[in-house]
Amino acid sequence: LTYKESEVFSFFDDIKKVFNEEYFEKHKDMGNPSAVPIFIVGMPRSGSTLTEQIVSSHPRVFGAGEIKNLSVCIGMLRQKFPSVPKFPALAEVIKPTQLSSIAKNYLGMINRISNSAERVTDKLLTNFFFAGLIHTMFPNAKIIHTKRNPVDSCLSTYTKLFKDDMPHSYDLTELGHYYRKYEELMEHWRSILPATAFTEIQYEDMVGDTETQARRLIEFCGLEWDPVCLKSHESGRPVKTASVSQVRKPIYKTSVERWRRYGDQLNPLIEALGIEVEKSA
Repeated sequence: LTYKESEVFSFFDDIKKVFNEEYFEKHKDMGNPSAVPIFIVGMPRSGSTLTEQIVSSHPRVFGAGEIKNLSVCIGMLRQKFPSVPKFPALAEVIKPTQLSSIAKNYLGMINRISNSAERVTDKLLTNFFFAGLIHTMFPNAKIIHTKRNPVDSCLSTYTKLFKDDMPHSYDLTELGHYYRKYEELMEHWRSILPATAFTEIQYEDMVGDTETQARRLIEFCGLEWDPVCLKSHESGRPVKTASVSQVRKPIYKTSVERWRRYGDQLNPLIEALGIEVEKSA
């Protein structure tokens, strides 16, 4: 693996610099009015699969899972217009017709895989990088940020071998530093995106009071409540993430504060996260 922390952190910082209040004011009328996409973003092992299962259990929602269609559509634009820079600089120079092209191609892709469902969940977690571009492109789309206790989230990430490139996840200190930069970016989105477009769900709250949180999510998505959303573990839709075994079971709480069983071995992670934790259960 080749992991250059400074380059990754610069990428995070560049995104925050581009997507400021002035940017959104300048680009506020460039978007596609479609309300079809529901983006679920966050760190791995944060309850995102459970969240998608609940939302996609609704009869009017299709769960597409971890699809890379957005980044593919951005890549298609850059192939057609080689002078367009990489993201996030792309957002500063993109023309309305080019933004419309990305949106149109993206909608075409998800309509084909969902048989033109009314709503489609896209659970590629790293779309959190693109939250500002998503809101520019689809001002009526919904973005759901899934959160979990940072030590539990990072520990669970550390114990998994992911198919996709996650070079920061093999060292506890690097993983903790990455998580802090991710939190900085999410705080930026939290402060600058409207509450009608961006919401957050805490994993511990979801397993503690599932119905209340599920109702809040369904309402946020602009849908009427359906009790079937509480039976997400009975869904027959394919799940291709590390959480496949968990989402086939009724919701349980045993993963909450799982990190405590590892004691001082997690000190490098906790120090890198810059947080203080009470180590006695």
